[in-house]
Amino acid sequence: MKDILKAIQERADKVLANVVKDLANLGKDEATNNFSLARYTGEKDVVVTTEQKGNLEWEIIAKGESVAFIEFGTGIYFNGGGLSKNPLAKNVAPLPVIGSYGKHRGLRKSWLYYGTFGNDQFSKMITTKKGVTLVQTHGIMHQDCMYDATVVMRETSHELIEKNLKKHSI
Repeated sequence: MKDILKAIQERADKVLANVVKDLANLGKDEATNNFSLARYTGEKDVVVTTEQKGNLEWEIIAKGESVAFIEFGTGIYFNGGGLSKNPLAKNVAPLPVIGSYGKHRGLRKSWLYYGTFGNDQFSKMITTKKGVTLVQTHGIMHQDCMYDATVVMRETSHELIEKNLKKHSI
């Protein structure tokens, strides 16, 4: 009887490990897709990876200088009244006011910067009288790429559990 219980426990452990890994990979894929579709006026340099920390522990990591700006937004024009639906948004900057981090330009309704023009329909290129080209932006709305990936993970978890239970005959 002990051998049967041990075999069942081993299968259950394997199913759980596979579910957690599948969820991490799903989250990575969702976040990667979300960041690729995000509106951002600068270079989207986001790379999303997974890292196994233990048998049942995985991290989904988004790296890049644009991550926080895309995830949590910039400027008060779009984000002044409320934060994103992500409960972590309030912990992003040392100052809890959107637009107050970096050079504080986001506290204005719009601002100018040197750089590349991205895929943000609310920004525009301006050429000064001296021939200098600048981007005028209102900032960007928070886009919750990582948070939305966790929502998909939660919504898909039962399906992944059932798939893995069938796969391992439990």
